[in-house]
Amino acid sequence: MAKTIKLRVIRNLIVLSVLVLYSSAALLAQNSSPSIPENAHEISYGSGWACDSGFRKKGSSCAQVIAPQNAYLTGKSYGSGWACTHGFRERGGSCIAVNVPENGYLSDSIYGVGWQCNRGFQEQDNACVRMRIPENAYLAKKGTGFGWKCNRLYRVHDGGCVKIVLPKHAYWSDRSNGTGWSCNPGFKVQKNGCRKIAVPSNGYLTGLSTGTGWSCRRAYMQSGQSCAAVVVPENGFLDHSAYRKAWSCNRGYKGSGDRCIKVTVPNGAHLNSSGNDWTCNQPLRKRNGRCEAA
Repeated sequence: MAKTIKLRVIRNLIVLSVLVLYSSAALLAQNSSPSIPENAHEISYGSGWACDSGFRKKGSSCAQVIAPQNAYLTGKSYGSGWACTHGFRERGGSCIAVNVPENGYLSDSIYGVGWQCNRGFQEQDNACVRMRIPENAYLAKKGTGFGWKCNRLYRVHDGGCVKIVLPKHAYWSDRSNGTGWSCNPGFKVQKNGCRKIAVPSNGYLTGLSTGTGWSCRRAYMQSGQSCAAVVVPENGFLDHSAYRKAWSCNRGYKGSGDRCIKVTVPNGAHLNSSGNDWTCNQPLRKRNGRCEAA
């Protein structure tokens, strides 16, 4: 009987100790948790708190964001926390109405003066003045170049539009800038006219306005103003992508001057992916022209 009572007492003491430890841990956790100020909430990640919408952190408290007249709260944690409504611009902490001049309209952009001129008008001294359209021109799409374009067969010159003089062997290019014309196929621009492109034997017209205007046929390569036959050495093949010579060596050979010489592969090596050199088999390493143990 005494033994039973003793066991019961020990059991009660253990339970009491566990309860004391649990209560201490809970109290410690409560004391260590951050104190959340008014108009704030606990953040869902990590630890700490953040101010509610419409409030900004100021020290250990949350101060209300006061938006001036004609403004609205942005809800953002950076900047002033407010922005001016459409038609107003921030100035000295206030929202001032945008003064739109005659023949202008409010801009959606938050940058600049807050307004833009109507089509056919341009900004000048905080006003919208009518755009001057030169003779032989028309009003272009808003934001395009000068705001106007020259009529067909005219080009821009000294702030106006002059008639395009079409040289022989040329055609209208439908461009109001530049000369306004391009040379016919087989001709190339030279000064203010078009000269015939002299295509050498074994060459052909490229149709390009840059370069010589011609290129050599396959198996030929340019040499000065002519096309010379490509001499492909034994164990080689035509390759116009190759620099200057227009030929490359077959796999297992490498170029040496105007020849293709056989690649000598030492013991413990193999031809590399390019086929014009060799590399050692793993784990051997190249040393003094041989493959040796690392």
